[in-house]
Amino acid sequence: MDVRLRALAGRQDGAFSSAQAAALGVDHLELRRAVRSGELLRPRRAAYVEGVRWRDADQDERFRLLVRAVSHTRDGDIVSHHAALALHGLPLWGHDVDRVDLLADVGQTVRRTGVHLHPRGDVRPVRFGSIGVVPVARAVVRTALTMGRDCAVVAGDAALHREMVTVEELLAEVALVSPHEGRAGRSTPCCGWTRWPSRPASHEPV
Repeated sequence: MDVRLRALAGRQDGAFSSAQAAALGVDHLELRRAVRSGELLRPRRAAYVEGVRWRDADQDERFRLLVRAVSHTRDGDIVSHHAALALHGLPLWGHDVDRVDLLADVGQTVRRTGVHLHPRGDVRPVRFGSIGVVPVARAVVRTALTMGRDCAVVAGDAALHREMVTVEELLAEVALVSPHEGRAGRSTPCCGWTRWPSRPASHEPV
């Protein structure tokens, strides 16, 4: 693989976009050659990951690679929902491994192939290198609305155990969920979260 691409992937945990490659002087022909040889894999349009990392990864790490690669194709957007939980290193349960949620400059939710764009609002992201990610509390609550309560509880319980979030922060995010969002979502997150429920210990790998 071109040394410039290898260095770029190394700086960004194995993922980058075609625009980032082009900025280094690497054209689409070189990217196509690397995909044919297996040195790169293209999980989505304009999104690339190192082939060896993808082949060696388990399902959770493949999802993180996908999220990073997609986020690099949308400079300025913020990773959200269960995609954000993955980048925070939290366990996921029963989630859609083909869906990436991002906050973007849109007026309402826009659904594209494998990518859901949500209005950005006034969320202040945390940074993972060049990638902006919503805070843990926001990610947990929004995951409850899209992936369901079990997925949110598994990640939220782990985050509480690791002291990455507090119950108060979770409840503050629940209060921001509009009635429309609560009705449209798969789960109403405020139900029973005053006392955070424990999930089966087997859900989180040791």
